[in-house]
Amino acid sequence: MISQKSAHVERYVRQPDNTWLFSDFRAMDNQIELSSIGCTISLKDLYNKVKIETNGLTKNDN
Repeated sequence: MISQKSAHVERYVRQPDNTWLFSDFRAMDNQIELSSIGCTISLKDLYNKVKIETNGLTKNDN
C-alpha cells in the first residue's frame, strides 16, 4: 500500500507456507524490491513530483 499523504509504503509478500511477510518503508533512500515483476524502486523515485506535507509544510522532492 502506498500513502498519498506521507512517504510511506507497506509491502506484503506471500510466503511458500501461505503466510504474509510485512515490510515497512519510510526513508526516501529505501529500495523496494518487487521480485514478482523484476523491479526495484526507491521511495524517492516512487514519490517523484508528489507534494508531501511534513509538519504543516509542503515538500516536493523532484
